[in-house]
Amino acid sequence: MRPRVLREGTVVFDPNLKQHHGLFDEETGRIYDVPWNASRVSGAGSLEEFEVREYHVVMKGRVRKTERKTRLA
Repeated sequence: MRPRVLREGTVVFDPNLKQHHGLFDEETGRIYDVPWNASRVSGAGSLEEFEVREYHVVMKGRVRKTERKTRLA
């Protein structure tokens, strides 16, 4: 498990070791896994002074109300 800081003072451990991103629902505090190919980071290859091994994307927002009803049913 890898620790993730999602907001100041909060660290969570993610048991999903496969490549994926996360979405932190600011309204409910729930964390959703987002498929790796749903987001792309461009420009990492242009950082010539660094050797980038991996990166992490954490999205913050909220689940749309129509989706929330479906997920909770």
